[in-house]
Amino acid sequence: MKQLKLLAIETTGPFASAALLTGRETVLERVSDRRQSHLSMLIPLIDQLIRESGLQKNELTNIAVSEGPGSFTGIRIGIATARGLAVALGLPLTAVPTLRSFLWKSTDQNAKSTDQNAKATDQNTWCCPLFDARRQQVYTGIYEVDRQLGRTILSDRAIAFEELLQEIDRLDPERKRAIRFYGDGLDRFSEQILSWRADNDIWLAPPEERYQNAAATARCAARLISQGRAVAPALVEPVYLRQAEAERKLAEKKTAPAAVVLHQTMDEDKVVLRQATDKDAARMAELDELCFSRPWSRRSFDAELAADNQTALYLVLEANDRIIAYAGLWKIIDEGHITNVAVRPDRRRRGHGRQLVGELLRIAGTMGIESFTLEVRSSNLAAIKLYESFDFVVAGCRKEYYEDNGEDALIMWRREESGREK
Repeated sequence: MKQLKLLAIETTGPFASAALLTGRETVLERVSDRRQSHLSMLIPLIDQLIRESGLQKNELTNIAVSEGPGSFTGIRIGIATARGLAVALGLPLTAVPTLRSFLWKSTDQNAKSTDQNAKATDQNTWCCPLFDARRQQVYTGIYEVDRQLGRTILSDRAIAFEELLQEIDRLDPERKRAIRFYGDGLDRFSEQILSWRADNDIWLAPPEERYQNAAATARCAARLISQGRAVAPALVEPVYLRQAEAERKLAEKKTAPAAVVLHQTMDEDKVVLRQATDKDAARMAELDELCFSRPWSRRSFDAELAADNQTALYLVLEANDRIIAYAGLWKIIDEGHITNVAVRPDRRRRGHGRQLVGELLRIAGTMGIESFTLEVRSSNLAAIKLYESFDFVVAGCRKEYYEDNGEDALIMWRREESGREK
């Protein structure tokens, strides 16, 4: 049986990382030293890791990726990268539940003993990752730390932080369990946890051990692979972990802004350019199926257009109550990543794509976004010409990036110093 040689990718947290694991031992890990730099740092991290390991990419047997929850943009970047690599190398892909991967951090903690966690080393220990989901909510789950690695005590969910504390009190009314907390939720909620239970049974991960990392992802993936959980790359999808649908819809009704009309023509079509809302998800998914060989799912559009997704901006062109085109952008600190530009086949060559891209760049500029990037098929000359007209230039190439036909993707960038008004 071939020895496991696994590349693991983690981009759901604040720091991108990649790890190589052979057999059951992580041999090498590289972590970005810059927060939220996934888009620019992930591929260089992987290249550095492979180079320093002495392995060749064609020696890898498996690829794994952290599937979420976490940063919406980070999840998408990680899964897209992992899919592309798996397809290019002809390898199976394993999706690792991000919250559960912290069990592998927690089992390491059993080998340590400090005054702070002295009682957190016995068999009655729970592992509780917390990811900040904004609006006083967290993504979380609770697992029992033992040699079987993880009976689930509380299933993965999005929940108000105060409700989580109440749930723990319900599950452990006599407070017999030691609990280890991890994740970026500690950046916000540490003081509240300590005021809730200030005793030696509570251990808060210090910053150097707090966040997601690819080493834990790799070790969790090895267990999953041994259980037969390695699949075709196209079957791996993001896990965003939202509230129950009814609760989410109620919250969105309270918070979602009305559609903003940005432009309207006076011709017979009455073409309206406006910001997309959650109500557009189904029609945008249908348009994606018309335009792309690998369309996004309806679920993906629901997540992109959710009222509390602060990283995404989408515009649509609508004519006679029909969406004829859309374009989207992810906001990553001061950078923008154009996701898709789609125009109905019967509405092409009318300037719709140019209008959408121009408006996206204009709006993003008012938000402080200084640089923009995108991937485009090397054969899509019309799209390349469009982007070049907005001062995008080719900065690199991802070989065999597209899953359907193995086509290369050109990486294009528009920097602030080269941009101009259109």
